[in-house]
Amino acid sequence: MSDDTKLEIGLSSGMNEKLSGDVDVLGPGPYLAGKGPGSRYRSGEAITSNTISAVISVTVKGEKLALLPGDMDYIGLKDLKRQSQDLSTPILVYPHHGGLPGSGSKTEEFCKMIVSEVSPTCVIFSIARRNHNTPNPKTISSLFKATQTVRVICTQLSERCSKTLPSNSPKHLANVYATGRDNGYCCGGTVVISLDDFNHISPIKFEHADFIRDQADTAPCQAPAKVD
Repeated sequence: MSDDTKLEIGLSSGMNEKLSGDVDVLGPGPYLAGKGPGSRYRSGEAITSNTISAVISVTVKGEKLALLPGDMDYIGLKDLKRQSQDLSTPILVYPHHGGLPGSGSKTEEFCKMIVSEVSPTCVIFSIARRNHNTPNPKTISSLFKATQTVRVICTQLSERCSKTLPSNSPKHLANVYATGRDNGYCCGGTVVISLDDFNHISPIKFEHADFIRDQADTAPCQAPAKVD
């Protein structure tokens, strides 16, 4: 990217933003927070630091926008369901960067539960190209088995999807800062959602799909692997 390219920086130090919305903490519940890592859940499964990840719901103008569940694992999700928490929202940032859901659950079971509880139209995987090789292909295939209509956006281009990087600067990325952009690592990059229309998401769906088709020929979001 050339030095004269101007990118919008939405939030940084020294700025004050007034948002017409709410940020609600849904989890962990008092039981899990009180038990803490190293203890056992009611049904005997191990509680880890992932189990008690903060689960955040974002509401704008009275409408649910996004669920940010951190590294929440199967036990954390099961406890939210037990509390009858309303997790429904159009945008889901998938837990644990699309990694495996931890002890006590199979990937397909976890994915089916979270899709059933959230009913997302768009699932975002916040990943780094050279870290942990996420999202796991079983996660992607389980996601498409649970719902056929969801849109998938990975922030960076996983090495599973393409061993090589794009030779040209992608044109589909939103005009905002994205980690890895200068190195050509972005797939969806920074995801921008219009607060006036939650269906208006950048990168634009068809432009992002063209990039995946041309640059990520082994992307599991194009042809999900069979779930074992």
